[in-house]
Amino acid sequence: MTDQRLWAPVDQEKLQLIREFLRREFRECHHRDFLTLDQTAQVFLIETGRGFRYMLVIPKATFDDAALPHLCNAQLAATLKLSREGRVTLTPRGPVVLT
Repeated sequence: MTDQRLWAPVDQEKLQLIREFLRREFRECHHRDFLTLDQTAQVFLIETGRGFRYMLVIPKATFDDAALPHLCNAQLAATLKLSREGRVTLTPRGPVVLT
């Protein structure tokens, strides 16, 4: 039996909101995103022309949280910019840096 919660699609409006936020905050960068193989998180990769790579991981639970639009803020952008090659996970309480 398959766990149907893993197969539920990510809300496309919220996905687009995150994409637009990242494009606005990281202009002139290469952006791509994908759903993890186990379908429990969406991963956003941002590559700069200077060789820096930022990674934002948003677990499905955070996508399902009504506060997601409010989490796309200056604190998230600053955390990503300071993470340099690290991984930032966005939780309902805000961004968490993992190295």
